[in-house]
Amino acid sequence: MSDSVDDILKKIKGHIKEQIKEQSLNQNNDLEQTAFFGSHNPPLYYCCGKEKVLLDLYNKLYNCCKLKNEKVSLPVFLYDSLSEIDSFSSQRDLNLFLEKKYKKMGYKEYIVLTPIYGISFKSEVYKEFGNIYLIPKGKVDDFISQYKNRGFHLVDLIADEESVSLIDEENIFFFAKKYNCHDDGFAQMEFRDDLNDCVNVFRYLIHNKDSSPISTRYIDFIKNSQKGITFITIAKMGGISSFSGLLNQNKEPYYINDSYLEGKKVKRIMEILGKDNRSDLEKRLIDSLVLCGKSIDEYYLDISFIELATSFEILFKKDDRLVTQSIASSIAEAAAMILYNDYDNTIEIIGKVKELYSKRSSVAHYGGKISDETDLSTYNKCLAIFREVINELLTNDCYKDYKKLSDLIEYLDREKYGRGKRE
Repeated sequence: MSDSVDDILKKIKGHIKEQIKEQSLNQNNDLEQTAFFGSHNPPLYYCCGKEKVLLDLYNKLYNCCKLKNEKVSLPVFLYDSLSEIDSFSSQRDLNLFLEKKYKKMGYKEYIVLTPIYGISFKSEVYKEFGNIYLIPKGKVDDFISQYKNRGFHLVDLIADEESVSLIDEENIFFFAKKYNCHDDGFAQMEFRDDLNDCVNVFRYLIHNKDSSPISTRYIDFIKNSQKGITFITIAKMGGISSFSGLLNQNKEPYYINDSYLEGKKVKRIMEILGKDNRSDLEKRLIDSLVLCGKSIDEYYLDISFIELATSFEILFKKDDRLVTQSIASSIAEAAAMILYNDYDNTIEIIGKVKELYSKRSSVAHYGGKISDETDLSTYNKCLAIFREVINELLTNDCYKDYKKLSDLIEYLDREKYGRGKRE
């Protein structure tokens, strides 16, 4: 049974009381390596690593109060409330504090941007799709200046001149997204997920899986096998921008341009990616593309099979039941119906998707190994089917009005059993 807000408040206050008592008994100890929470009076000092108890309790409180819905970050919530924690005798007191501190306050506008490596975007202008922006490397300064002129305040862009010069040598473009939220920490937290989605969508669109053990082409927001994200935050009416992480040299990029981004399929994907409120079917589309992109980038082919099969499931599986043979058959038939080829091609598509699920089952349930060229060929054929299905869903006008999976499945069933070949 999970703790209530009152239970968590009691634990936090008990923990703080113990920490203050411990501090008073160890005043002469060396506190050079400490975590410090100065918003509480008296300030809280922790020996390195021991602050985790407080952070874990605050994380529970943050989730229990559903503060993500208020678009405030955990560090800001901790800092704001720690000085008031002793006055919260119950959840009611905390709710009054949250109402005054966050719920009655308006949001600020932020833009977070970062380079994505491995793609060179050739254009004279940046492209805007809803709340996201794709920015050519040479136009990032213009983009920042434009948003500063529109009231976004930028502080401490990139102080490291060497990093700036390295960016000039990179095959990159910039991905940016706009947020309305309480603080820049929340914007950056959300941006990490959105950045991951964008990278994997582009992997789905243009990356390929081959038998080479080390590929010289890749798409990522960091250099392969290195950690850290480089990001900049632009805040309207005050805020902080930051730069961190490592840069990557990529000598063989993929190329995109305006006409590529204006193609019907790619444009539709970017429009959905730039929406905050997606329909059930739009959410399934993006989630399936993201996982498919991961499967293409995945080193181990057996994991790639599982991820590609799951991409089909995200599109077509109605609930969380385990994938049985009949469900796998239904998914294969749905894919074949969307492509709507002649009889022989339909049977071939159903067979290939069923083979994908056979491989998936072998790996997931029986520890089977997948590694040879035949398996890679099977993967790529199933990947091609998945891409064709996505292309059809995004470009065929007969699907444009469907918002839910149930509506799509009902349409496909009518086509299968009732009305014959569609236009």
